[in-house]
Amino acid sequence: MAIRTRKNRAAQYQVYWNNPYTGKRESKSFEDHEKALAFDSLIQHRLRFEKESFRIAITQDGSAPTIEDATYLYLNEKRFSPKDTEKFLSAMSSIFEHIGHIPLCEINTDDIERVQKLMRLERSRRHKEVTKISDSTKTHKKNKTEIPFISEATVHNRMSKLRTVIRWAATNGMLTVIPAMKIGAPAYKKFRPPTPEEAEAIYAVAAEHVRRSILLGGTEGLRVGESELFALRWGKVFLNGDEDSYLLIDTSRKNKSQPMRAVPIQQELVPLMRQWLAADKANGIEYVISYKGHPIRSIKTAWRATLRRAGIKEYFRPYDLRHAFATNLIAAGWDYGTVADLMGNSERIVAQHYQYVSTPRKRRAMSALSLPTNAP
Repeated sequence: MAIRTRKNRAAQYQVYWNNPYTGKRESKSFEDHEKALAFDSLIQHRLRFEKESFRIAITQDGSAPTIEDATYLYLNEKRFSPKDTEKFLSAMSSIFEHIGHIPLCEINTDDIERVQKLMRLERSRRHKEVTKISDSTKTHKKNKTEIPFISEATVHNRMSKLRTVIRWAATNGMLTVIPAMKIGAPAYKKFRPPTPEEAEAIYAVAAEHVRRSILLGGTEGLRVGESELFALRWGKVFLNGDEDSYLLIDTSRKNKSQPMRAVPIQQELVPLMRQWLAADKANGIEYVISYKGHPIRSIKTAWRATLRRAGIKEYFRPYDLRHAFATNLIAAGWDYGTVADLMGNSERIVAQHYQYVSTPRKRRAMSALSLPTNAP
């Protein structure tokens, strides 16, 4: 499989490959090169891990498509990025294992509930094995034999993708009746964000790229990861004045309804960011967060080392810096809507995640009220 360019054609980028079952050359053309790359990545994944999916292309006997067939057709239409395509297929793999062979028209509520129950049983089994390993290991170092733990949020994510495929199949005439799906709300684990004192201790011993991550994640609320913080380029940083400086953040991967958001830069941070910019400009560095002049995808290794040097025994994820941002704003009395706008989230999500933060403040507000003097 490969991509070739055909000049003087509207759809000039053509992805081509050999069907592993027929041996025949197949192809699909695109006007946009990025979409061609994404589709080529999907074909490569299918050829390597999901050869059965190519039977879809040669099925001419009118047999009903399965949930696996529908998933590949859905991805073919949506043309996600290679990384997002890989994530989607990874989430659906356990579902394929249980009901991937069942025709769409035969899948019912019992099948969906069975899949959900099996994933929860798998989650329980893995949790016991991880706990057993943790109890038998005196150190906190990761054991290579440890089995990854499946969280309830992961189960919900997988079921949500199944629901998405089923609804898409119904919309496209592959399914006449949508089975009832009670997958519930995601049960996200509440992480305690680092306190200001802990953040200062971590910052004091951190490397330069980790320090920048601490400040921009904890004081600007950026997502500490590839989608926002590590994708931020200096061309999207506007240091106009102490009160008129802002970051222009691309949030299209996380929030389709708000593809871009402007985040004001704290006044105290502006002079420091000017220093960063001058140093990076002199060295030809394009990204705000870099290591040895190169863009990065993660700071997990450096983060763990920094926590050890700071003497922090309780583990905090780099992403918890963003939670600290929201926690501190809500505890200071700011409303959910304002915090949601700054974070690029919906107000509902912010209220759902940080309700526990505002509860003490609400109780203090209620305690300021008094009953009528003649009340019993």
